[in-house]
Amino acid sequence: MTLGLLSACLVSFVWILSHMLLMHVRPAENRIRSITLGYVLSLPLVYVTIRYFPWHLPDQHVLVSQAWRGPHPLQPFIHGYVFHLLVFFLYVECFYHVERAVTLRFLIEIMRQPGGAARLQDIMKQYNVREMVERRLTVLEEHHFIRRDGEVWCLKPKGRLFARAMQFSNFLFKSQGQSDRL
Repeated sequence: MTLGLLSACLVSFVWILSHMLLMHVRPAENRIRSITLGYVLSLPLVYVTIRYFPWHLPDQHVLVSQAWRGPHPLQPFIHGYVFHLLVFFLYVECFYHVERAVTLRFLIEIMRQPGGAARLQDIMKQYNVREMVERRLTVLEEHHFIRRDGEVWCLKPKGRLFARAMQFSNFLFKSQGQSDRL
C-alpha cells in the first residue's frame, strides 16, 4: 500500500505543480479540460514510479520485491491509481472553489481596501449582480448547456442532463441552494 500511495503522491505533486506553473505562463481558456488533460497524461507516470523509481532507493528494493511476490501483485498499482484519482477530484474541487467562489472574492476585495474595510457601495461597484448573471448565462450558452430564445433561456439536452444530475446530487447530499441557506 505504501508504495502505491507514495508513487501517487509524487506523481500528483508533479502534475499539480506543472499545471499551476503552466496556468501562470499561459492560462487555459477551458480550465477543466487542461486539468483533465494533465491528469490523463500523468497516468503512465504512476505506473513508471511504482515499477521503476523505488529501485533507485536502497531501502525500497525490499519493499518492491515483496510487493511483486505478495498475494496481490497489482495491489500497489490499485492503491496508486485510486489515490491519484482521489487527488484529481480534490484538486478540481479546490481549484474551482477558489476560482469561482464569490464569497472568497468578496473577502479579497475587502482585504485590498485601505484598512481592510469596505462599504457595500464599494463592493457593489466591483460586482454588478446583473452583469455577473449575464456573464454566467453567456458562459453556459457557449458551452451548450442552454440556448436563448428572445428573452427566455432554455435548457439544451446537455444542460438538462447536468441539471438532473445536480438535482439528484442535492437530494442525495441534502444540499440547499444559496437562497435557501440565507
